[in-house]
Amino acid sequence: MTTKAPMFENRYLAHALGGLDGHKYLNTEEALKNAIALGHRYFEADLQLTSDGQVVCSHGWTEDICAVSGMDYSEEFETMTHDLFLAQKVFGMPTMDLDTLAVYIKNTKIFIGSSTFTV
Repeated sequence: MTTKAPMFENRYLAHALGGLDGHKYLNTEEALKNAIALGHRYFEADLQLTSDGQVVCSHGWTEDICAVSGMDYSEEFETMTHDLFLAQKVFGMPTMDLDTLAVYIKNTKIFIGSSTFTV
């Protein structure tokens, strides 16, 4: 008999750390807090490596991705740094890095899988 991993048996898997206010592709702390409050414990996160070697929660920062993720595009994103990314907003919400996400993993016992990790 084959058993499924708990994340595949749970209907509370939140894409991109959860949607909020009708938006998806957020990967923000506000979306994560909201999804946790709604009972989600399994999450998919999108992770990107910045030009200075830091991991952040994002689908990316190309002009096309910014258009769907509510982030104002700038040509300086061609060499996105950690600090520049954290200064951005996604649909008005602050962005988040892997260090912040790790605190939630440790303190709330949530489970994270990543479908996107771009280097």
